[in-house]
Amino acid sequence: MIDTKTTQESTFPSSLIKDHQVSALLEHERAGVRAGYVIWFRTTQAVVFFPASVLWSWNKVKESDKKPILLGNLNTVDLKKIWD
Repeated sequence: MIDTKTTQESTFPSSLIKDHQVSALLEHERAGVRAGYVIWFRTTQAVVFFPASVLWSWNKVKESDKKPILLGNLNTVDLKKIWD
């Protein structure tokens, strides 16, 4: 279960993803489905996957060891990394 977002910035404000969206994705993730957001950062051309558990932990805990997954830049995106 993957949703997509894009931004002109080099960072992505978590305020653009609502708690209920993260909660719904987290339910899928807990059921064994890879779930989260693929975000294209246009400024850097980076494409990054943020698993639901990463988004949830960032919203609930100020510092987390959970990290997003860099999928590559726009020309070299490797979606298989989401399932590795």
